[in-house]
Amino acid sequence: MKGRKAIPDALKSLRGTNQPVRMRGENNSSIILKVSAPPELNTRAKKIYREKANQLIALKILTPADLDQLLIYSSSFDMLLESIEKLKEGKFKSVHDDDGKLIRFVENPYFKIYRDMTVIVNKIGGEYGFSPVSRQKLSIPKGEKPASEEDLIFNS
Repeated sequence: MKGRKAIPDALKSLRGTNQPVRMRGENNSSIILKVSAPPELNTRAKKIYREKANQLIALKILTPADLDQLLIYSSSFDMLLESIEKLKEGKFKSVHDDDGKLIRFVENPYFKIYRDMTVIVNKIGGEYGFSPVSRQKLSIPKGEKPASEEDLIFNS
């Protein structure tokens, strides 16, 4: 039995749930301050990866364990945007017989991709504070401020 993914101590601190019994005693040496987008991502997915990595770097919570989830998030979000573009053509397509008579309507296959990617993006995004509700759970500890735009370092 696996259980759910452990929440990093830094994220617990931002959420205000950093009780001693909940802390894992992680040292901050595993925090990533610089990262490159994976080459297998397309241009738009790389842009999403950069944007979200910089947000996590600014909060000082990006660790090596987060990179796979960030890759999945970026790729899924790119597919979600692609499906939205394809759905502009219509949610349903008509099927006609040889005589041109309407037989039925078929759901656009991108509608299923849209639904599936929405679930993935919302789930992963919620874990990292990318949604308005999950972001409200994050709080910057007193005396500490997030990294500024000038502090963000991202390799292209």
